[in-house]
Amino acid sequence: MKKYVIVFALCAFFVMLSSVTALSLPTLESVQYVAPIPRWDGEFIGAYGRVITTEEGRDFEAHGYIVGVYKGARRGRFYGNVYNLEEEQIGTIGAYFGKYILVGHVENLEGRKAPIVGFLLRNETMFFGRIMSLFGPAPHIIGYHWTV
Repeated sequence: MKKYVIVFALCAFFVMLSSVTALSLPTLESVQYVAPIPRWDGEFIGAYGRVITTEEGRDFEAHGYIVGVYKGARRGRFYGNVYNLEEEQIGTIGAYFGKYILVGHVENLEGRKAPIVGFLLRNETMFFGRIMSLFGPAPHIIGYHWTV
């Protein structure tokens, strides 16, 4: 129980510190995707990386891409593939999301999973958030979503 309290406290801390103002998101050209969620409602494409503060403001440095499908508008779940900058698949991501919180897992191609928790802010076309795990960094995620 202490681990959950610590993870949620860290999530709340990063929510207060994180924001982004501009992003130019490159498109993936070599994506081939099969949806694992039956009767899904929409698709998304985004990037994960970090927000850098510069003299002109804030900028987003992408470390890789996420592409997938989601089900549900305000509450639901999503599933996607994770790609590096060379557009090679390096894993998968899946999570359940509420209005602002998401809880799920990331998995590499060797089958090792890590739990994630984070926050997700969305409007009609874009999403922004931050995901954290007990291992590794806490990258920002940002991208576009649309209904099908």
